[in-house]
Amino acid sequence: MERAAKDQEEFKAKKVEGGGGERQRKDNKVQEGQSSRRAYLRELKKVVDTADVLLQVLDARDPIGSRIGSSFEDIILSRADKKMVLILNKIDLVPKTIVGDW
Repeated sequence: MERAAKDQEEFKAKKVEGGGGERQRKDNKVQEGQSSRRAYLRELKKVVDTADVLLQVLDARDPIGSRIGSSFEDIILSRADKKMVLILNKIDLVPKTIVGDW
């Protein structure tokens, strides 16, 4: 019983000391996510700058939902030297009439 009481006191002491630990971990995760997004956008910019033709692979079941954001697409296509090719993937899973309409 004495050991259980001692362990409980130690646990309470740690909880008081590290009260903001969970918030700090969440803030760190947000910062890591933002920095990884910035790194991704930097790499994307490098690829777009060096490419002449960009291939955008779309899921034939939901081509609109699998496209990149319209703002990104507008930025890329605003440059006269860039061309974008849309490729429908998994076309065998969609009826031919729907693919023809798209």
